[in-house]
Amino acid sequence: MKHISPSFDKLMAIPLEAFMERHFERRYLLARGERNLERISHCRDLFSFDDVDQILSVPGPRFQGFIQMCKGGHPISAEEYSAPKQGGLATFDTEAILDLYAGGGTITLNQAHQCNEQLAAFCAELAGVFCAPVAANVYITPPNSQGFAAHADTHDVILLQSEGRKKWKLQKELEFLATPRSPNVCTDPMATATWDEFVLEAGDALYIPRGLLHEGTAESSHSLHITMGIYPYTWADMAHEALAMAESTDALLRRSVISASPTTVDDAHELLARLSPHMKALASREPRVPRHQASLRRGRFRALVEPPPMSLATAVRISNRANTQLERRSNEVVLSCEAKSIAFPLYVYPSLEILLHGDVITGQDLAANLDDEGRLTLLRRLLSEGVIELGVKDGPTL
Repeated sequence: MKHISPSFDKLMAIPLEAFMERHFERRYLLARGERNLERISHCRDLFSFDDVDQILSVPGPRFQGFIQMCKGGHPISAEEYSAPKQGGLATFDTEAILDLYAGGGTITLNQAHQCNEQLAAFCAELAGVFCAPVAANVYITPPNSQGFAAHADTHDVILLQSEGRKKWKLQKELEFLATPRSPNVCTDPMATATWDEFVLEAGDALYIPRGLLHEGTAESSHSLHITMGIYPYTWADMAHEALAMAESTDALLRRSVISASPTTVDDAHELLARLSPHMKALASREPRVPRHQASLRRGRFRALVEPPPMSLATAVRISNRANTQLERRSNEVVLSCEAKSIAFPLYVYPSLEILLHGDVITGQDLAANLDDEGRLTLLRRLLSEGVIELGVKDGPTL
């Protein structure tokens, strides 16, 4: 289920609904920060030069490809700055990386959200907006240097300039909406593309739809920008999923084309008709936030191993990241919280409604059909599931 993100609206300087209608998968969007200190601070809180220092100063292996380098549109061999280890790991030579950077090489930190809590939280927020996985890479480029040549990505990108300035060239119009299975059909895009050019400064944001050609070059300052890669669920993805579902239940689809090939147009239509119920079921499914990015909050594990004291006076509220829906069925009530659904007995429904439609409440505010122990049991269950968190309310709380 897609949810509104106030910080997205503020960052991109456009309401989400307008962004989806005018720009998403259509055309790029440049959102100037106007050198606003709050916006610059927000970008640097996500990732800054200090975070690069911290990563390069911590020894030990990381996954291969975590750090990659390139210069002038060409990759720098990983052998120059890393050594592979068993299990898909590698050790990185900080001195070599710094030397290559001083010589004009761009540093790329892939999947940087996996080692940065702020980036992970922002990825999770965007995953809730787009109902799709979101990953963050960080690019650090020395002055007057270029890392990557002009290229188009097979995923959408929201780019945040955190430090320095970078000059960008973007294709004016999107000619081909790329996907991993269909990156581009244009044989010579560079020969036909027309370009827009502008400079991003700290605090600026840029949306680039997948398939749009772009390239960036640092100006006279060191540059750091973050790219939030959005990997949407497409109709083609749905068709592949529907085919897999049909194959598991339809013996004809598991037969070879030689032994069971459609010989007439009607037979071909029959095969397509066999996919139709699966496509309809998938199309009617409520879009959900990817499970691995739902309800990311510090403290979940601590609350599991050391549950906080709770009484009927303890103030609670729906978690900031719990986008919840309540469905009453014939013999149960189901609470859907982004990536999971939790079933409760029907008699809990009134209390769940109070919780969902209230702000900060206590156990005393829950429905009267639950006794005191029942109210506490419900609240403890919701807290352990990450649906609620401790709130603040006037009066004594524990």
